[in-house]
Amino acid sequence: MWLRHAGPAELPRVLALMTPHVRAYGFGEWYLAGLGRIGPAARPALPAVESVIGRRRIPASDSTRDGEMYLDECLLAAARWARRAITGRA
Repeated sequence: MWLRHAGPAELPRVLALMTPHVRAYGFGEWYLAGLGRIGPAARPALPAVESVIGRRRIPASDSTRDGEMYLDECLLAAARWARRAITGRA
């Protein structure tokens, strides 16, 4: 919403704020969803999104193996959706 208000001139600043957090548990999915909603204009963030997808296993800390797997799968699904939205294949 802030980007719509501030305009496209602020896009580099928004991407710089969002991109470092795409790998974080708990809120990385929200940042990935935001990047996906920005769409093709978020192409500079694509390497960070690809890095989430390219990991063999996303390290997580949860009380059970199933919980850790769930966190991995959710973040991976969000990253794949963001990549499709950014590249225009959504």
